Amino acid sequence: MKHYYLRFLGLFFLFFLGVGSTSVFAEKFFYEIGYDQSSGRIFITVSVDERDQCFTCKIDKLQDLDITYTINNNTTNLLVDGSHRNRNGNYKNELLVNNNSNWDGKLDKQRYYINIPSAWFGKSVTIRTHYYWGDNSDKEGNKEDTYAIAGLQGSPIITAFPTGEQNQIKLTWDKPGANGYAPEKIRYYIYQNDQLLAGLDYNTTSYIDPNSVYGYRYNYRIVARVGLNREILSNNPNYFDVWSNNITAWKNSKLVLTPTFAPCATGITLTWPKPNLDGAYSYKILRSARPDFSTITNTFDVNGGLNTLSYFDDTNLQHQKS
Repeated sequence: MKHYYLRFLGLFFLFFLGVGSTSVFAEKFFYEIGYDQSSGRIFITVSVDERDQCFTCKIDKLQDLDITYTINNNTTNLLVDGSHRNRNGNYKNELLVNNNSNWDGKLDKQRYYINIPSAWFGKSVTIRTHYYWGDNSDKEGNKEDTYAIAGLQGSPIITAFPTGEQNQIKLTWDKPGANGYAPEKIRYYIYQNDQLLAGLDYNTTSYIDPNSVYGYRYNYRIVARVGLNREILSNNPNYFDVWSNNITAWKNSKLVLTPTFAPCATGITLTWPKPNLDGAYSYKILRSARPDFSTITNTFDVNGGLNTLSYFDDTNLQHQKS
């Protein structure tokens, strides 16, 4: 009898040890983080509540959760003092979104995501999460992850534009590398004097301004805009922009030739106003026997520079008496 009594006490003692333990059935703190380029978001999942199946075991709960981000050596709070009962914490940055929770049969998992702001694209950001979890086997710790937030490879660089000698304003540019973004998510927007002119697809690399006027100068910039797969937010757009260099272009005033001649002169003097151009230019004068200039009879090069404003033509001219 004594033998059975001691065996019973041993079993009871082992059972009692099992009841008092917090690690036999407990789970370690669950943490998952990932960067999704297409949506411009960083997703974070943490465990906030563990529900053991033995009815008498201690339930582990998240007691403290703090999330920060560091960019350009500056650290900012995203979440302060989050817990299983207060998942938005005592402070939640507007970039951090409470993405609800789900029960997976063992853990209540709280989900968050960070809407990446425009200032992060093309830079590295470090997300640091500090937690205090109920289980003695994983009571507290820090998780730290660094992500290179993908921007475009370069910016649209305007490589050609008129400076007055053309009769139209045509811009051409080199397109930036897509860097993993779908080409259909990238569009160009052309701005003239800070006013939007047109939107173009990613593979288009030239544009003719139909609204330009002779004799006026214009400032042009091109923005490459990358659309993100997320909703439009009041505090954070669902896209990011990469701007080109700023250039000045114009169509010069059309030159009007004024012919003069003396009654007995052997030629004609042509004069014109000085065009509004910068740089070294020369003039080329075309002569035709037809008013539509369908055929060119002579071509005269005037190489004296922009300040040369006249030319005397006495080539094969016939003096006609009246």
